[in-house]
Amino acid sequence: MKKANQILLGFLLLAIISCKNNTSNSTKDASIDANANKKEASKYTIASNDSLLTYLPFSDSTDFKNAMKGFIATIPDGEIKDANG
Repeated sequence: MKKANQILLGFLLLAIISCKNNTSNSTKDASIDANANKKEASKYTIASNDSLLTYLPFSDSTDFKNAMKGFIATIPDGEIKDANG
C-alpha cells in the first residue's frame, strides 16, 4: 500500500503543478484553445493508465476523505507569499 500512496501522491503533485494559476494578463494567453492541438493517447499511455487503474484501489475512497479532513478553504489568488510579497 505504501507504493500505491507514493504513486497517488505523484499524480496529485503533477495535477497541482499542471493546474497552477497562470497570472499573465496577455490577451494571447486568454485566447488559447486547450483542445486546439488535442490528439489521442498513445498505446503506451493507455496501457500505463489501465495498469494504474488495476493497481490502485480506486473503489476505496478513504484516502480522498482523509485528505479533505480539516480543509477550510482555498486561497483566493492561489499563491502563498512571504512578508516581501
